[in-house]
Amino acid sequence: YLPLLLILVALIMRALAFDYRGKVDDPVWRRRWDWAIFGGSLAPALLWGVAFTNIVRGVPIDAEMEYTGNLFTLLNPAALLGGVTTVALFTAYGAMFLALKTDGAIRAKARDIALRVGLAAAVLAVAWLAVIHATTGSVESWIMAGAGAVLLLGALAMLPSGREGWAFALAFAAIAMSVGSLFVALFPDVMPSTTDPAFSLTTTNASSTDYTLKIMTWVAVVFTPIVILYQSWSYWTFRKRVSGHHIPTEVALAARPDWREAEDNRQLVLHLIAERTRRGDPPDGDGEPNQDPDEIVTDEKGKKGKAGAIDIEKLDPKSLAQLWLRQVRNDPGEFLRLRFADEAARSKEPK
Repeated sequence: YLPLLLILVALIMRALAFDYRGKVDDPVWRRRWDWAIFGGSLAPALLWGVAFTNIVRGVPIDAEMEYTGNLFTLLNPAALLGGVTTVALFTAYGAMFLALKTDGAIRAKARDIALRVGLAAAVLAVAWLAVIHATTGSVESWIMAGAGAVLLLGALAMLPSGREGWAFALAFAAIAMSVGSLFVALFPDVMPSTTDPAFSLTTTNASSTDYTLKIMTWVAVVFTPIVILYQSWSYWTFRKRVSGHHIPTEVALAARPDWREAEDNRQLVLHLIAERTRRGDPPDGDGEPNQDPDEIVTDEKGKKGKAGAIDIEKLDPKSLAQLWLRQVRNDPGEFLRLRFADEAARSKEPK
């Protein structure tokens, strides 16, 4: 129970760190909570592997079904191998998710980390599963473990081509298959005893009463779909990618005054605005647009010399999409220049 208690404490500390990190605008304060986030994430990842290894391979249990070892009994070589494996596997999985949800340099770096760490995790996972199944495995559990290894390699194969969605899904399937192989190898035991197999906890002698099981079954029937729906809604709401250019220049410099690239962009925008003012460019010329991002205004030059406008509410979706795409600039440099110019202009507006 001690590893599971430590996992719970670490997760609580991690949640508090996310909440309190931004309470005080001080680098030292944030750095300390950053370490709390790191520790609160590392400890569960390590201890899950330690706990699963000991649960499947067994621990010293006496005739009274009481654990007779100590903390260091649980930190045996096989358990530590399991802990390192889950740390590497969760790191690779998290990097895959980060690559899936970001763009630009962050996406490329996360994808590279996922591939490098994922290869190490695959080697560790094969060794860990082999150690476990060599003593407690069955034919079914070996097949499931092998399928998990193949799925993980398939996930890593998706990364170089930028298919992070497939990589994330395959990695999820690999983890589910590997964990499933552990339970198949463990059944019908719940926790084997290394002292005497007769002292092992099984699905029969360790189960709750029929009444308790009936109540928990109905609780699961009611609340499991709710949790799944909530998680699905969260994933759908935050499905779009984000990257550094979504952070306004002024906000970025307020958070990191020493960010050289952001300051360079800011100075470039100020220079472009000064040049435009010096040239006396009209606000509705071919330079920066003076319409809102989703406002469509057309200039039908050549039709009797008169400007025209289209009522977008009367357009069908296909025509509206084609009309909007014609307004989109396909030059990334020009797009970013206009974006930075717009940010600089907005920062000068009175609050």
